[in-house]
Amino acid sequence: MFAYPAPVRKDGNGFAVSFPDLPAFSEGDTVEEAILEASDALETALSVYVDRRRDLPVASRIRTRTKHSGAFREAYFLIRPSALGAMKLALYTAMRDQGIRKADLARLLGQSKTEMDRLLDLTHASRVHQIEAALRVLGKRVEIAVQPAA
Repeated sequence: MFAYPAPVRKDGNGFAVSFPDLPAFSEGDTVEEAILEASDALETALSVYVDRRRDLPVASRIRTRTKHSGAFREAYFLIRPSALGAMKLALYTAMRDQGIRKADLARLLGQSKTEMDRLLDLTHASRVHQIEAALRVLGKRVEIAVQPAA
């Protein structure tokens, strides 16, 4: 969930990652570093949608095209937010889908508005059990699946 395709391109001495669906960009000295930085860039871009109370952009179809002529030129990867970021985005999406405001959810959970703000802040290190409780109130549950790295 919340996986966005992004081309990784050779750029000078390093690698650049851009997102066709979002205004986000990252770079790194290696492909791995560029992808790791891209996850942070993705969360930063998505946090702007949350802050502005906008729908999250729909990820475009996965492009598996790889261009190269001898040396690495470009490859597409699926970039995902952190596990905690994905949980917060799932909470935000569930709230929007159900028309639940932060104040309403705070009241249902017996929390303050400040605590609710933190649960939706992708930069705040919220506790997983708090997000799980909020999702449960909205009729959702968290499942974790560990898969081999691509």
